Amino acid sequence: MIAETNSFIISKFTIDNAPFFLKLPKEEFKLKIILAITSPSNNNSIKLIKKLGLSYQKRIKPFDDDEEVLLFAKTL
Repeated sequence: MIAETNSFIISKFTIDNAPFFLKLPKEEFKLKIILAITSPSNNNSIKLIKKLGLSYQKRIKPFDDDEEVLLFAKTL
């Protein structure tokens, strides 16, 4: 489980919204890092996440099911 006092989740956005979604966490919420997770088989999401400048960190199991997801991060 990932806990953060000033955190929010954005789901299913496109590269067109990227400037806003990369600026918002830093300026509005004063976050220092953003995280993204996606299924290892979701190639479109992986490409978008990398295009946004996030780097692969590791595989994690954040939920009670058995599915591992890929964790990406970017320091703001």
